[in-house]
This record gives sequence, structure tokens and C-alpha cells, in this order.
Amino acid sequence: MKNLSRNVILSSMLISTVLIAPMAQANTSFDTTPSWNSSDSIAPFGNPDTTTYGETFICPVDNVLNDFTFYIKPDSGVSLSVKAYVYQWSGSLFGGGGGGAVGSSMFASGSSMIINDDTMFNPVTVNTGGTTLTAGGQYVAFLTVSNPSDYSDTTGTSVWGMNLYSHVSNDGSGGFVFYNNGNNFSALNSNVWDNFADFGDLAWKANFSAGRADVPEPGSVASMIGISVFGAGIVRRRRSK
Repeated sequence: MKNLSRNVILSSMLISTVLIAPMAQANTSFDTTPSWNSSDSIAPFGNPDTTTYGETFICPVDNVLNDFTFYIKPDSGVSLSVKAYVYQWSGSLFGGGGGGAVGSSMFASGSSMIINDDTMFNPVTVNTGGTTLTAGGQYVAFLTVSNPSDYSDTTGTSVWGMNLYSHVSNDGSGGFVFYNNGNNFSALNSNVWDNFADFGDLAWKANFSAGRADVPEPGSVASMIGISVFGAGIVRRRRSK
């Protein structure tokens, strides 16, 4: 009986290890703000000027994008109506090299965000709800006022925090990209974006977590337990013979 108990305990420990292991999650963050002096900027973003700003990146091993942040200061009296997106990116990750968004959106904000505080650079954080990307894939996270309703509701322009003409550490291996697409939102994933210069990295952040490993279905767990206990019984009976 002692041998049977020992085998059942060991089998149960093994099952517990299998079930608990997938719960552990690592995290990765991109953050260029330590290199930003809180004043350098790029402009103008809004209506009637450039309507799409974003940052390209390579997805890390921790491939669930939870949120991203840009730093924006509207001009005095201006209200921006923006939506946020994440798309796959094709071509050069840097401005001046040629590249553009492709395919369908990996993430699209459901409603417009209104930005109208013109006293300082404010962090504009987009919560993606946990968007699963492909590790090693190229992507772009961006804000745009090019949806026709946002374009008409945007009353001017703004400046964005920028690490001008430099790619800084922990930037996601990409860079600032933009598109003068007016109120033609559909052009974003059908044309090459503006590519006449590499301006560096936006002041931005992005937070990722590890994708959850597959967890056995309840029925499979019960089967595993049954098999382990059954196996332990065989060991016991063989020793008895």
C-alpha cells in the first residue's frame, strides 16, 4: 500500500506541474521616453495636415500586445478626434526606406478618442485588450484622424513627442512613420506611406505579455488523472505478484 500511495502522489505532483506551468508569464516593454528630453517634437499632425502618425516595431517573443502610448500636445484651442490601430507592416521599418501597412487590422479602437489638452505633452494610452501578434513579425501602431467623421471633427493640428533623428534603445527595432492620406482611410493599407526621410523614434511605450500556453480541456485533465492512477495500480499489482 505504501508503494501505491507513493506512486499516486508522484503522479499527482506531475499533473500539478503540467497544469501550473502555463500560468507563468513573462513581460516585455518598449520605452523610448528615457531618451526623450520632453520637448523635442514633430509636427503637424491633424487636419488639414498629416493625418496618420505611428511607430513600427518587431513583435517580441512575448507576443500579446496589451497597450501602447504616444505623447501628444494639440495646438491651442484644437480638438483632435483620433482612432488607434495596429497593422502588419511590409517593407522598411524606417522612414525614408519605403513601407506600408498591409492586410486587415490586428487591432482597431471601437470609438474615437478626443484629445484637447494643449498645456503640455500628455500620454495617450491605447488599451488593446490583449492583441495576439506573431513573434518576429513587423507591425505598426498608429493614430489617425483620416476616418471621414474624425477628419471633420478635428479642428486643427498637434505636435508629438519625438527623439529627433535618432533611434534609441528599447524602441522595438522600428521607427517613426507617417502618411499624408487626408480623409482617405482606405489608402492606409493599399499604398506605400510617405518615405522621404528617417526622423527617428517617437516618444512611445508598448507593453507585451507572454501568450498563454495551451491548457488541457477538463475532460483531458480527468483522463490524465485516471491514466496516472491506473498506472500506479498496475505497478502495485505487479509488485504484489
